[in-house]
Amino acid sequence: IFGFWVKKLDGGSCGGGTKAMTVRRTLHQVRSWSAATRISATFVAMLFAACNQVQHRENGLVFGDWYIVKPVVDNGMTTAYGTITNSAAGATTLDAVALDCAEKVELHETIESAGRVSMVGLGRVTLPAGLTLAFQPGKKHLMISGLRQIADGKCRATFTVAGRGISFEIPIRDRRDR
Repeated sequence: IFGFWVKKLDGGSCGGGTKAMTVRRTLHQVRSWSAATRISATFVAMLFAACNQVQHRENGLVFGDWYIVKPVVDNGMTTAYGTITNSAAGATTLDAVALDCAEKVELHETIESAGRVSMVGLGRVTLPAGLTLAFQPGKKHLMISGLRQIADGKCRATFTVAGRGISFEIPIRDRRDR
């Protein structure tokens, strides 16, 4: 077992704030890896842990770095990105997401098949135990339609996980502000 501890300040992107947090990552399948590969994997994991801004924790799930991309056209289509880490002992499912500031939210994934790129709707997404699922450009994401203008730049999101709602605020920002 190859493990490490990373201390970071819980706050702004890659630091800031005042609340100290310890992030533990353990890499189990590294016995056969070369020393250089172990060091590289450790470095990448440390960067991810240090830059991941935790927004909400509940029921063994950690939601981090979530933001809604401000649409170019008012009331237009847009997307949201972030991560969900399932630190619970068992897998669970993300069934749906709702936003107080939008008419409709769908779980989507961008896929490539036969040289063509397309988006497909996902009914639900499995959150495997002990892993982080990233929603990012060109991969899994939230497809949002009918985003309403919000004065404070934040929107209340409700993630339905295994039939139970988990709510917290997500900022709306220009893509370049990420």
